[in-house]
Amino acid sequence: MPVTSVMGVVTKLLLDEGHEPIMQLTCRDRNRIGLQSDLLGAYALGIRNICLMTGDYPTCGDHPGSKPVYDVDSVQLIELVRKLDTGVDFAGNKLDGGTSFCAGAVSGIDPEKTMQLIKLQKKVKCGADFIQTQAVYDIGMFEEFMDAVNYLEVPVIAGLIPLKSLGMAEFMNKNISGIHVPEEIMLRMKDASSPMEEGLLIASETIKELTKLSRGIHVMPIGSHRNTARLLSLAGISQK
Repeated sequence: MPVTSVMGVVTKLLLDEGHEPIMQLTCRDRNRIGLQSDLLGAYALGIRNICLMTGDYPTCGDHPGSKPVYDVDSVQLIELVRKLDTGVDFAGNKLDGGTSFCAGAVSGIDPEKTMQLIKLQKKVKCGADFIQTQAVYDIGMFEEFMDAVNYLEVPVIAGLIPLKSLGMAEFMNKNISGIHVPEEIMLRMKDASSPMEEGLLIASETIKELTKLSRGIHVMPIGSHRNTARLLSLAGISQK
C-alpha cells in the first residue's frame, strides 16, 4: 500500500465503505515534497476528490506549539496539482502518467473583503473545480457572496458548524476569520434553555436556506458527529 497521510488513510476507509469523500490538504502541515507525496499516495489509493487550503496558524488549534510550514500557499498548490494532472511532478520531472484530481479550494463569505475575492478568482483561474466556504450563519451575507462569485461558474459548497453554546458563538465571532454570527442568533443561544438543541435547530434552519443557494452543505461539527444524524433529520434530509 502506498504511504500517505492519516487523512489519506481515513479518506480511503470512507471510500471503501461506498462514500465519496473529499480529502483535505493544508499547506501549513507539509512542504511541497510532503504534499506531493500525500497527493500521489492518495491517487494510488483511488482518491480523486481533494480540497486544498493554506491552513490556519497552529496557535488557533489544540497544538499551539507546532511550527507551520507554508512552503507554498493554496493558489500555488492548486497550480502544482494541475502539473501532476499533466504528468509532471512539482519539480518539473516527467511522471509515468498523470493524475486526474477534482480539486477544490476554500473561501470566506464576506463580499466586502475584496482581496479575499481576488484570491478566490486566482484559485479558480489556476484550476479549482469547486469551492467550500467558511461556516455560514448570516444568510443575507451568503446571498451577497454568491452574487459576487456567480461569474466564476464553479459549484459552491456552503460550510456549516452547529453551535453548542453562546460562548462558542462569541469565540468564533472574535477569533475565527471569515465567520459572522448575527446578533439574532446570539440572542437565541443566550435565551435557550438547551443551547445544544437550539444550536441544532438553528443549523437545520440554515441548511434549509443554504440548499436553495448552494450546490451542497459541508457540515463541520466540532469534536463529534454524534448529533449529525439528528441535524439532518431536523433539516428534512433523508439518510441513505
